[in-house]
Amino acid sequence: MPLSDSPVLADATIPSARSRFPWRRLGKDAFPLVGLVILCALIVTYAFGDGSDFLANLVISACIGTISFCIIDGVRLAVWGESRRPHWLAFGAVIAVGVPAGQIFGARLAGLLLGMELKQLHTLGTTRTSGMLLFTLLATGGVTLYFAGRDRLARAEAAAAQERARAEAVERQALQAQLQLLQAQIEPHMLFNTLANLQGLIAIDPPRAQRMLDQLIQFLRGTLSSSRSQATPLAQEFTLLDAYLGLMAVRMGERLSYSFDLPEPLRTVRIPPMLLQPLVE
Repeated sequence: MPLSDSPVLADATIPSARSRFPWRRLGKDAFPLVGLVILCALIVTYAFGDGSDFLANLVISACIGTISFCIIDGVRLAVWGESRRPHWLAFGAVIAVGVPAGQIFGARLAGLLLGMELKQLHTLGTTRTSGMLLFTLLATGGVTLYFAGRDRLARAEAAAAQERARAEAVERQALQAQLQLLQAQIEPHMLFNTLANLQGLIAIDPPRAQRMLDQLIQFLRGTLSSSRSQATPLAQEFTLLDAYLGLMAVRMGERLSYSFDLPEPLRTVRIPPMLLQPLVE
């Protein structure tokens, strides 16, 4: 029996290249066709028949289903591509053509493969052909509804994933803004205090003032480099902290002592800039 993909497809993205037919998608869509063909052969054999000729019914179902599937899904992929949603009226017309065509040519092909005449299946107007057409249409409708539900679920999951990604991006931006605001609050406070101390040391202890000025230059150079990136390695952050604590050590003298212990595997771990300095302060 025929298998067609859902007429309800996402239309958010229009394919950029129409010349390349999506054979991989056609093959992926064809996987459920095997199960549907077997199911239809079982129904025809045991529900509508006497339980005999299952293999013949399987061949007939496979021929009709394959040709109908190739017509319906092939036209859909060729005209609308993988991501555009077919218009329901146009896709209905494709099904209305694909089902009888699959019935007629599939029955003829099955007759050739089985070596028997199947006029009652491919001659329009006969009772058997009309019944098989109705059965094929019902099977196509059921499969179409199944794929419609599957595609709606896939679109809902994709929309949810996009919303989560957007929320995470907004959260990261907010965190980055908070860190930049914190950095803007820390630097002027420390800078003004350091300059005030430097001004006093120039007159009473020039060598110490020179050491403080060197540490201040190193700290400002490291701060400028960190402020231009969204993440810095721990090694660079520790270098910045070394300059900061060296600057504080010049101000506080023997009252301040410190040491660093950064394991080698952690040196390249990236963190937001200026994340450790508030903890040190």
